[in-house]
Amino acid sequence: ESAITEEHIIGNLDGMSVQQALEENKLYMLDYHDIFMPFLDRINSLDGRKAYGTRTLFFLTAGGTLKPIAIELCLPPMTDDCKRAKRVFTPPADATSIWLWQLAKAHVCSNDAGVHQLINHWAEDARVHGALHHRGAPADERHAPHLQAAQAAHAVHA
Repeated sequence: ESAITEEHIIGNLDGMSVQQALEENKLYMLDYHDIFMPFLDRINSLDGRKAYGTRTLFFLTAGGTLKPIAIELCLPPMTDDCKRAKRVFTPPADATSIWLWQLAKAHVCSNDAGVHQLINHWAEDARVHGALHHRGAPADERHAPHLQAAQAAHAVHA
């Protein structure tokens, strides 16, 4: 369940109500909460690492652009009887909150890049390697550049 409420977003809907924005298909969500939550304990146990499950709500403006209007950062519960830690960030109203908004957006970008890598690179590599193995073809010199590039990309993102 998301912690984003009507109070978080109502001021960023260009005068619309939440119901009106929903009916006119003006609200969109980028949800990296469920996909990341199972991995956060392991990621965050590494030195110098901090990751969150994220949900980002966007509003489709009259100009046709998607404007982020709320970002929820979530951590898994610390113990079985503890609730998940959730915090919602909205576009800044002052100079202090701009840094928190920028950090929240950075976490969304990090999750987006991680999903991109998984879907567009790892899955493609699996498809290519699966095809090679399925055919019984050895990874010869024709495949070496692809395999080396994939291995290097995975090493950077591991």
